[in-house]
Amino acid sequence: MPIASACAKGTITKDKDLSWEEFAEVAHHLATALRESDWPEEWIDNHIKFWLALESHPWRHGHCQISKHALLAYQARVHHKWHDMLAIPHSFNLMHINTMLLMQIRDELVHTAHMAELELLKQASPLLPPTCH
Repeated sequence: MPIASACAKGTITKDKDLSWEEFAEVAHHLATALRESDWPEEWIDNHIKFWLALESHPWRHGHCQISKHALLAYQARVHHKWHDMLAIPHSFNLMHINTMLLMQIRDELVHTAHMAELELLKQASPLLPPTCH
């Protein structure tokens, strides 16, 4: 169950696009929904520990907005992968943050932001036509 769907109110925001405030609110609702759906207590505890690890990560409280967004994008990607692997007897533990994957996601976001900025610069200052001598 995507975290955003636990508290859907008409429109659904993808997990990676949640704000930290929305994430905190929805995580609480999802934990309640998981308990009401009789999920194994170990899975619920791992989700809660995962969310707490993200909330307490140094990037969460830093000044870089891209790093903060990377944590939310990481949550969405890993949470989705965890659900896809539920049928596998020895899946991975959500609560352990994969630092390499987190840094890769941040690098992807930095690259995307850089490319968008370059595109804006191209639109704002088109190249002058060549001059004839």
